[in-house]
Amino acid sequence: MRIIISTILCCGLAFSTSLFSQTIDVKTIEDQVYNFNNKLNFKASQELLLSQLHNNKLTAHDRYHVYRLLSYTHKRLFDYTSVFHYLNKAYKEIKSSDPDGKYLAEINAQRALAHFDIHEYPQADTLLLSLEANSFKHLNNELVAKLQMQRAYLQFLDKDYFKAEATYDLAIANIKGVSMCDLPMALVKKMQLYEEMGDRSRALENYHKALHYADSCGILKYAIYAKEELRNIYKRNKEFAAMGQLQDEIDKLDSIYKKNERLAEVNLMKENLETSLQEKKIKAKNRQILYIIAASVLLGILCLGAFYAFWQQKNKRKRLESEFLNMKSSLQQYADEHYHQPSNEFRNIRLDLLNQRQQEVLELIAKGLSNKEIAEKLFISENTVKYHIKNIYLLLEVKDRKEFLVRLKNKGS
Repeated sequence: MRIIISTILCCGLAFSTSLFSQTIDVKTIEDQVYNFNNKLNFKASQELLLSQLHNNKLTAHDRYHVYRLLSYTHKRLFDYTSVFHYLNKAYKEIKSSDPDGKYLAEINAQRALAHFDIHEYPQADTLLLSLEANSFKHLNNELVAKLQMQRAYLQFLDKDYFKAEATYDLAIANIKGVSMCDLPMALVKKMQLYEEMGDRSRALENYHKALHYADSCGILKYAIYAKEELRNIYKRNKEFAAMGQLQDEIDKLDSIYKKNERLAEVNLMKENLETSLQEKKIKAKNRQILYIIAASVLLGILCLGAFYAFWQQKNKRKRLESEFLNMKSSLQQYADEHYHQPSNEFRNIRLDLLNQRQQEVLELIAKGLSNKEIAEKLFISENTVKYHIKNIYLLLEVKDRKEFLVRLKNKGS
């Protein structure tokens, strides 16, 4: 009996220890992501952040920050669908622990900025008005500065130029208190303002300042941003020679940035890592079920020992073995239900050449779904679907979808 009690205590200690949360060093991770992104190493940012989600001990607060930083990374890639996706996931994690609205204010600020970036001004202004009505409560100087720039631009659109200039100056004062490296955001906007006011010299002055901070901080995105705004100024004024020369400079910088290729690469990596994460969650859940069943069985033995005499030990041992066999059977059944089995129609096709995601895409092709429908079905981008199909054709040695379907029909007949 003492041995049984000791075993229960040991199992209980191991089980309870696994339930304790372990926080991550958010500031360190945020600094790493910031540096990776400034060096255009978005793959490293994505890998760092998604790997954090593999930690089953993360708190809701930790996951909130991981998703927030994922939205920040995708914003640098101009992938605003993912920006909104991760902002929504971030707030779902922290919603129940946000009685004073601190995290909601931060999320709404980021949503407003994202809507503004893609020129959805009504949505951006609605969020901005609610934040202004609360005097930007809970927001740090960086977010306040960005929202002030947003307000200044809306004033600019209303042709209230002097008020816009004053609001931009407030934003610049707040930015200087946080990060000089973010000054190009406001300086480029002031370029546009001064050009509209007919002051080309002040517009160019702000252009050169923006380039200075972009170059000194090594943020290529801001350099491209400044040059694109100056190109637009030349275009509006039909200064085509200057516009052409500047466009060549932008093209060179853009080829370095390679945002489209980097976005496809990051999305593919994200999909693979998230698949790995799901597999790990299933394994973790299996282990948790094992702990619960084992603890329940052992506690049952302890209760039986208090009510039955010593001569019943043999029967109790048999019952224990039976319970463990049932436990093994339940776990095996659970595992069977979570492993993907290929459809009968593919028995004659070398599925062993394909990974799990490629097999899923293959099944949907056979069902006649388009690339767009496959993307919606698997919750991935259409570009990622095309990438998988290209690799499937290569591995199965077929030229196109028509040849694949003909082969499938012939093998099935």
